[in-house]
Amino acid sequence: MPCRAVLELVVWARTPAEADALLAPALGAALADLVGLDVLELARETGFTLRLLKPQARLAALERGAQSGQPGRSLARLVVDGELELTLARGVPEPEGRIERIEISRRR
Repeated sequence: MPCRAVLELVVWARTPAEADALLAPALGAALADLVGLDVLELARETGFTLRLLKPQARLAALERGAQSGQPGRSLARLVVDGELELTLARGVPEPEGRIERIEISRRR
Protein backbone atom coordinates (compact mmCIF):
# COMPACT_ATOMS: atom_id res chain seq x y z
CA MET A 1 0.00 0.00 0.00
CA PRO A 2 1.50 3.38 -0.98
CA CYS A 3 2.38 5.54 2.01
CA ARG A 4 3.79 9.00 2.66
CA ALA A 5 5.52 9.98 5.90
CA VAL A 6 6.44 13.56 6.78
CA LEU A 7 9.48 14.16 8.99
CA GLU A 8 10.17 17.60 10.44
CA LEU A 9 13.48 18.65 11.92
CA VAL A 10 13.06 21.79 14.04
CA VAL A 11 15.86 23.72 15.73
CA TRP A 12 15.62 26.72 18.08
CA ALA A 13 18.57 28.95 18.90
CA ARG A 14 19.26 32.54 19.93
CA THR A 15 19.23 33.72 16.31
CA PRO A 16 17.97 32.31 13.01
CA ALA A 17 21.59 32.08 11.79
CA GLU A 18 22.54 29.92 14.80
CA ALA A 19 19.47 27.75 14.22
CA ASP A 20 20.50 27.33 10.56
CA ALA A 21 24.00 26.29 11.63
CA LEU A 22 22.53 23.61 13.92
CA LEU A 23 19.97 22.40 11.38
CA ALA A 24 22.42 21.88 8.51
CA PRO A 25 24.31 18.89 9.99
CA ALA A 26 21.10 17.33 11.34
CA LEU A 27 19.48 17.55 7.90
CA GLY A 28 22.61 16.15 6.26
CA ALA A 29 22.65 13.20 8.67
CA ALA A 30 18.94 12.48 8.14
CA LEU A 31 19.28 12.52 4.35
CA ALA A 32 22.44 10.40 4.47
CA ASP A 33 20.67 7.78 6.60
CA LEU A 34 17.76 7.60 4.14
CA VAL A 35 19.86 7.29 0.96
CA GLY A 36 19.92 3.72 -0.31
CA LEU A 37 17.77 2.45 2.55
CA ASP A 38 15.67 -0.60 1.58
CA VAL A 39 13.45 -0.64 4.68
CA LEU A 40 12.54 2.09 7.18
CA GLU A 41 11.18 0.54 10.36
CA LEU A 42 8.46 2.79 11.76
CA ALA A 43 7.27 0.70 14.73
CA ARG A 44 8.01 -2.63 16.35
CA GLU A 45 6.17 -4.15 19.29
CA THR A 46 5.50 -7.75 20.26
CA GLY A 47 3.44 -9.19 17.41
CA PHE A 48 3.31 -5.88 15.50
CA THR A 49 5.67 -4.41 12.92
CA LEU A 50 5.15 -1.36 10.70
CA ARG A 51 7.72 -0.75 7.96
CA LEU A 52 8.13 1.48 4.92
CA LEU A 53 9.63 -0.44 2.00
CA LYS A 54 11.89 1.21 -0.60
CA PRO A 55 11.63 4.67 0.97
CA GLN A 56 12.36 7.66 -1.25
CA ALA A 57 13.05 10.91 0.62
CA ARG A 58 12.89 14.45 -0.68
CA LEU A 59 13.29 17.85 0.92
CA ALA A 60 9.85 19.49 0.79
CA ALA A 61 10.46 22.73 2.70
CA LEU A 62 12.98 24.88 4.53
CA GLU A 63 11.67 27.56 6.88
CA ARG A 64 13.38 30.01 9.19
CA GLY A 65 12.40 32.92 11.28
CA ALA A 66 12.16 34.62 14.63
CA GLN A 67 9.61 36.79 16.33
CA SER A 68 10.51 39.70 18.52
CA GLY A 69 11.76 38.43 21.87
CA GLN A 70 11.60 34.79 20.69
CA PRO A 71 14.46 32.46 19.79
CA GLY A 72 15.41 31.84 16.17
CA ARG A 73 13.82 28.82 14.52
CA SER A 74 14.78 26.72 11.51
CA LEU A 75 12.75 23.85 10.09
CA ALA A 76 13.41 21.23 7.42
CA ARG A 77 10.49 19.11 6.20
CA LEU A 78 11.27 15.78 4.54
CA VAL A 79 8.66 13.74 2.69
CA VAL A 80 9.32 10.01 2.51
CA ASP A 81 7.29 7.90 0.07
CA GLY A 82 7.26 4.11 0.01
CA GLU A 83 5.19 0.96 0.38
CA LEU A 84 3.67 0.34 3.80
CA GLU A 85 4.06 -3.15 5.24
CA LEU A 86 2.09 -4.14 8.33
CA THR A 87 2.71 -7.42 10.15
CA LEU A 88 0.34 -8.46 12.90
CA ALA A 89 0.86 -11.79 14.65
CA ARG A 90 -1.51 -13.10 17.28
CA GLY A 91 -0.55 -16.08 19.39
CA VAL A 92 1.55 -19.09 18.50
CA PRO A 93 0.29 -22.01 16.44
CA GLU A 94 -0.43 -25.25 18.24
CA PRO A 95 2.37 -27.82 18.01
CA GLU A 96 0.07 -30.26 16.18
CA GLY A 97 1.28 -31.37 12.80
CA ARG A 98 4.90 -30.47 13.48
CA ILE A 99 7.65 -32.92 12.61
CA GLU A 100 9.26 -33.98 15.84
CA ARG A 101 11.96 -36.30 14.49
CA ILE A 102 13.42 -37.49 11.20
CA GLU A 103 15.19 -40.84 11.02
CA ILE A 104 17.42 -41.77 8.12
CA SER A 105 18.69 -45.31 7.59
CA ARG A 106 21.11 -46.30 4.88
CA ARG A 107 21.01 -49.72 3.24
CA ARG A 108 23.70 -51.12 1.01
